Amino acid sequence: MESIEELKALCEEVLRIGRLMEQAVGCLRHAGQTRAVDGLERELGIPLETLRQAERDD
Repeated sequence: MESIEELKALCEEVLRIGRLMEQAVGCLRHAGQTRAVDGLERELGIPLETLRQAERDD
């Protein structure tokens, strides 16, 4: 039972971090920092849209 709660907490944290990344990317795009945005998206390893879809599915 604990592992299910841990998994749920981890999923919530991933979504929280995804929202923070989305905000950061938006701010950087607005500031014209496309190179920084490209780097962050590459480092994240999954498209932000995937995180958005996971959040909508919850």
